[in-house]
Amino acid sequence: MTVESMPLQQPATSYNGTAKWLHWIVVPGVFMLLLGGPVFHFMPEAEKVTRAASGHAGLGTLILILMLVRLYWRSRYPVAAPVMPRWQARLSLLVHRVLYACVLLQPIFGILMAMTSPYDVVAFGLFNYSALMAADETWHQVFHICHRINGALLALAVVLHIAAVIYHQLIMRDRLLNRMLPQSSGVKDQ
Repeated sequence: MTVESMPLQQPATSYNGTAKWLHWIVVPGVFMLLLGGPVFHFMPEAEKVTRAASGHAGLGTLILILMLVRLYWRSRYPVAAPVMPRWQARLSLLVHRVLYACVLLQPIFGILMAMTSPYDVVAFGLFNYSALMAADETWHQVFHICHRINGALLALAVVLHIAAVIYHQLIMRDRLLNRMLPQSSGVKDQ
């Protein structure tokens, strides 16, 4: 059989198990980081620069690694877009792209912030980001601002994503969520 005569493989209608698990492993980490970031402002300085920063940096690094694996997996195993009105499809694509970009950029800005920090930031107590560059207060502030703005955009994208899931489940009742639930085989025709 030649390449020309081979049938094209259609994208799946549901995410495979690995894609689903990568999604559901990343979700609680993103929530913990989004909620944990603002808590830093209420912590004593000594605690902020030791355990909290180490845990936050470690979890951020883990999320970055998982998201890179997720992007790779998604490129290897594409899933067809669900059938929906054009405006919804465009909005969905935009929100997903913003989510992916923000989830990838957030730990990158955090790592850059840690690298220019005046104190040691050691991810999970193993990897000292601060040792990679000399402390630089100006760049530290620039990356801190980028981290905060991106965090706000990420939070907004998460809210829009969750709102869309609720809309599809409760109003449209199209069971779109089944495409991403771990024990589901996808959206069923009715």
